[in-house]
Amino acid sequence: RVAIALLGGIAIGVVSTWTLMRAERAPVAVASQPPASVAAAVDAAVPSMPASLPVPQAVPRDSAAYISAARAVTAFNAEADVLIKAYQLNRMDLESGTMTREQFADALPALERRWWKLTLQVMDANEFAVPQFADARASTLEMGFYWRNFLTMYAQGMRKDDPALIRSAFSTLALAEREQYELWQFVP
Repeated sequence: RVAIALLGGIAIGVVSTWTLMRAERAPVAVASQPPASVAAAVDAAVPSMPASLPVPQAVPRDSAAYISAARAVTAFNAEADVLIKAYQLNRMDLESGTMTREQFADALPALERRWWKLTLQVMDANEFAVPQFADARASTLEMGFYWRNFLTMYAQGMRKDDPALIRSAFSTLALAEREQYELWQFVP
């Protein structure tokens, strides 16, 4: 249901953006000088801005919130490792000749769906509700995003025999690996 809602929201956004881009823009009239009464009112009303935004307080490592978030990141890393190993096994089968290019390309979408499932679990997790864990949550979501894109592009590149698309897929994989490193830093 969540995936359908996400896809529906994206579709609505695309259609809305397309519609707005096609609409003619109304001309904007700009006066050469604003009336004196408007200028005086604007100059007199200088808004007060805070000196700085509040800085989130660090969450102690022995707190329940930190332990819960660390447990969630550890669980994510464990499941991600399973998915990465599944990809590596398929890749080894391809390189050894046990699996054809077509079979390999057909196996990648199943891994992509498993990455989607893992990503949706992170989106639904309450463990990252504390603002201080926004970076950890973002890293988990980005890692899933990059792996899904890698698998999709790699499968397409294999099916089309497109080396440029395959190179692009591996550039995306490098981004996923960077995010995985960030997660390893979060949980010692």
